[in-house]
This record gives sequence, structure tokens and C-alpha cells, in this order.
Amino acid sequence: MDEVYHFFPADFNPKVIIDAGANVGYSAVWFAAKFPNARIYAIEPEASNFEILQGNVKSRSNIFPIKAGLWYENTFLKIYDSKAGSWAFETKVPQDGEKSDIATVTVPQLIRENDLVQIDLLKIDIEGSEFELFKNQAEKWLPFVTMIMIETHDRIKPGCSELIDQVVKPFGFWKFTTKELSIYYRI
Repeated sequence: MDEVYHFFPADFNPKVIIDAGANVGYSAVWFAAKFPNARIYAIEPEASNFEILQGNVKSRSNIFPIKAGLWYENTFLKIYDSKAGSWAFETKVPQDGEKSDIATVTVPQLIRENDLVQIDLLKIDIEGSEFELFKNQAEKWLPFVTMIMIETHDRIKPGCSELIDQVVKPFGFWKFTTKELSIYYRI
């Protein structure tokens, strides 16, 4: 609705899209309509959002829903409701004694388990967890990514945007912003 995902180079024709923080699937469905030949992996950790996502994508054979939180290692996280709305659930490392709500998936795991050679588009809207994702071992998976569309959450994790800029720079990404997204593209 806000047309935040409308920027693409004219010749951009992704075959693999990872939609991390897919919420109820609107962006995944939009990507599927725009790029009907792409395989889209829609990752959403929160149970009620994931249930709606499954319903919204069930008629799309090229969207693969994954109930998990995108993280830098395989572990379990806790879902935290910030009371900002169903689009703003956060995942956090549980404190001693807290219940872990959700399993994680890593970018290298997605690459390995789905026999991916390249991730053409990595869309990330994971409510602050992008800080840990890029801070820890991103150099292992960044060489496989062509474009990153990310909503950074400096209000949740101060310094997040600056950290991501520093981490991706050695990999030849160009950056620009549009609305609330930072877009990194490598030719």
C-alpha cells in the first residue's frame, strides 16, 4: 500500500527471494505477483501472524512459508509483544527461566537446505534483530546476496543502521534509502 518495495533496477529479475519478517504475507504475495518465476521463502516467527500468512499464500505455489525467526545461529528465541501492533512483534534471547517461543533459522541454513546458489533479494523487517544478524558472521552469507531491502530499527537497537553500513561495505553494495527502507544493491 505504501509502495515501499517498488524500487528495482529495470533488468532485475530475481529467482530467489527471502522475505524475513513476512508478517501475514502481504509483501511475499506482492513479490510473487511482481516476480512470478521467483521462489519466495517467507519467514515469520509469531504464531498468529504465521497462521494468517499460510492462508494468504496457500494459492501461491512459489511461496514457501517458514515459521521461524531469522537469526545468526540456530537457537530458540522468545517472542516479545511491544504492544505496537501485530506487525511489530520482536524476537529476543530469553532470560534465565523464560520460555523460548520460537526456533531460529540462519541465512546459511536456508542456502544449504534449499540448494540456493544465490539470494537475489533479501527483504528484512525483523524489528531490531537485524542488529544481531549483521553483527555476527554476516560475512559468511553476504557474498550470496545481490540486493538487501531492510527496515532498520535504530529506535530498538541504537547504531543498527551504522553497523549494517559498515558490515556490507566490503562486499561492494551501493546504498540508498526510500521511505523507511535502506536498499543495498550489488551489480
